[in-house]
Amino acid sequence: MAYNSIHINKKTGAKYLYVSEGYWDKEKKQSRNKQICLGRIDDVTGEVIPSGRAKRDPNKIMNAVKSNITKASNRIIGPIRLLDKLANDLGLVQILLQIFGSEICNYLLSLVFYLVLKGKPLSLCDTFADSYEHPYNDTITNQKTSEVLSKITTDNFQSFFISWFNTLSEDEYFYHDITSISSYSKNNTFVECGYNQDNEKLPQINLAVIFGRRSGLPVCFRVLPGSVNDVSTLETTLKSLFFIDQYKMTFVMDRDFNSMKNICELFNHHHHFILATSSTRIWIKELILAKEEGLVATKNFYYIDQDGIYMQTYKQNLDKHRCYLHIYFNDVRRSIDFTNFLIELSEYKKKLENKLIKLTDIDNYKRYFVIEDTPKKGIKVDYNEEEIELVRSNLAGYFCILTSEKMTALEALTIYRNKDAVEKCFDDCKNELDLFRLRIQSDNPLSGKLFIHFIASIIYSQIRNIKNQNSNLKNLGVEEILTKLETISVTKYTGRYDSVTTKIGAKQREILEAFNVKI
Repeated sequence: MAYNSIHINKKTGAKYLYVSEGYWDKEKKQSRNKQICLGRIDDVTGEVIPSGRAKRDPNKIMNAVKSNITKASNRIIGPIRLLDKLANDLGLVQILLQIFGSEICNYLLSLVFYLVLKGKPLSLCDTFADSYEHPYNDTITNQKTSEVLSKITTDNFQSFFISWFNTLSEDEYFYHDITSISSYSKNNTFVECGYNQDNEKLPQINLAVIFGRRSGLPVCFRVLPGSVNDVSTLETTLKSLFFIDQYKMTFVMDRDFNSMKNICELFNHHHHFILATSSTRIWIKELILAKEEGLVATKNFYYIDQDGIYMQTYKQNLDKHRCYLHIYFNDVRRSIDFTNFLIELSEYKKKLENKLIKLTDIDNYKRYFVIEDTPKKGIKVDYNEEEIELVRSNLAGYFCILTSEKMTALEALTIYRNKDAVEKCFDDCKNELDLFRLRIQSDNPLSGKLFIHFIASIIYSQIRNIKNQNSNLKNLGVEEILTKLETISVTKYTGRYDSVTTKIGAKQREILEAFNVKI
């Protein structure tokens, strides 16, 4: 086999390029080398100035040079192997293959891996594809990305949600919540002005998400117009999730979703619920005042999550359905809760003044406001101080949870408090997965973008679930875990050389073992 070598003239310092060819010497019965000078290497340009022999047969000589040039390519594989393992273990790869086929499945997975690792706009994904090993294993362009996202239809969404839902436990508790995502788009039908939870003065869309408690993973999502308020979203979400009606599910929701209409809707679909409810509802208020002395008793005291709480459960009939009202009282938090109550009233006052909601939308709070609507001055909203003072004196420090199933007050509180997993998911999407603001103008690419962000949030949540169960990794952030694997890469050579993987450090090996990844 031929190979190249450089010889330096010790007297002149000139550099010469030689090609060495091996051959078998029959007389001496051993291998020998024959060197041919191709020419001198120019000190300035680095080009080869052909020798006389090279000039006589330039093709043969120069082809010998080209055939012996070894090319190397380096790709980062550490974090990609982890993400690929999770996508397969969760069943995401199989579901996407069934719905989209091999090519689009791999393209979508490459976009998802990019979002999890970089959390930057999709327009910058081309540089990621050049540096990382990824499922699509080819160039990723903005035009191709736009075409793929535009092809994702509503049927694809439903097919994915049905298949994904069937992988979860039937006795799962489901957290339901909604968040707003600001948008610069003026042509999207879902983008409207509404109450922005991030306090941004931009139109928005609303994103309703259902999250599994036991799995710790997002289950499905639905895009809603930006002007829709929280309390009116549950009915629409349930109708869109027609495929879950065959199961008896338990929805866990905060008091923004508390209304008789929503409660009846859940009963009509034969679902259970754990619903935070306001202690200022008339029937709850009357019950608290009647049971206050018996509630604040030593036998009802529990110390949970560094909080001393009195709790008691009372069976109630609500719209001809049996329910259980769990009443809680925290004396230390009395002043804090009243302050939060005033903040909540202040937010509702702003919404009423800006005509973002109607008084009928906040039935439980309407007695705390006095509203005047005049033709000249418009709407004037004032506080009803007498009613607010009653809350300070009687109801501050109380909070309630309403459940359709029989359970203890401690069980209901424990399940409800784990609802912060949804908030973490929203925070991940906005701050880690580039979903803080939308820049897409039309509906189809927007739906496709939200779809891959949803899949990215599943994988991101699963990384958090696994690392939290590992005592050596639970103090590390998800981003920190992925960053520690960035130095694991593979270098591939053309010709006679095998690929070479970088040495794996002790902490990297610990991470890979925790996620059962082999490299």
